Formats: sequence, structure tokens, C-alpha cells
Amino acid sequence: MVLSRSNQNQPVQVAKYVPKLSEVKRLEIEQKKNVMLLVENMMEREEATFKMVIDSLYDVGSLNLINKKIPLKFLKSLLRLVVKLAKTIFRSIAFYWVKNNTPELITNWLIGKIMISTKPKKRPMKSNKKLAKNAQQKKYRKKESKKK
Repeated sequence: MVLSRSNQNQPVQVAKYVPKLSEVKRLEIEQKKNVMLLVENMMEREEATFKMVIDSLYDVGSLNLINKKIPLKFLKSLLRLVVKLAKTIFRSIAFYWVKNNTPELITNWLIGKIMISTKPKKRPMKSNKKLAKNAQQKKYRKKESKKK
């Protein structure tokens, strides 16, 4: 019971709003926390594995980017050297990001896979190139059918 400041004898009614979660919702929240803890634990135990994955992705991605975007050979060799020097910095930043964000991302993805959605899934829209290509194919088919 809380008493009023102006009149110490007069009690003030305080509404306590405590939403009661259904048993299913409570269990769902608890299990989500458990999955998150398990993924965080896995991140701690498999730190070396995640670092190796980050290194591999960095090596392949940086070389592909250099080869695709840089036409001059002397610039390619110079950039490859810079990429090798920056690898340790990138690894530490990337692992920090992965360690902080991956458990939540994996948990939400897994929960999303098992949840039954009441909303219909939206199909991805076709790009303008695909729409134009389909229109051209239809025109070509019509011309071919008229010739026969």
C-alpha cells in the first residue's frame, strides 16, 4: 500500500499491471533464451573455427574484389600486399562483430524456421531485367506461332 504525500492517512491505489503470458509464450521465450545461450557458448568454444572461417572468407573475397575491379597489374600486386597487412585488423574487427551479433541472428533465424506464420509469405518480385526478358520471350513465341 502506498500513502499519499499530501495526506499521510489517505492511501493511494496503485494499479499493478502485470501481463500474464500464456504458458506457450512463456515457454517460447525461455527456450529462445536457452538457444541464445547455447549459441553463445558454441561461439566461445569454437573461437578458432570462426576465426578460420573469417580468414578464408577475407582471403577469397579480397582477391576476387581486387581481380574484378582493378585492371592494372602493378596496382593488383600493391593492393594484395595491403590486403595481407590489413588482414589482422580485419580479423579482430570481424570476430568482434561476429561474436556480438551472430548468436542473436542465428537464434532468430532458427526460431523463424520453426514458427508457423499466419501471414502469407511474400514471393520476391522479379527484377526489371527478368520482366523484360519474359516479355521478349512471349513476343517471340507469338511471332513464331503466327508464322506456322
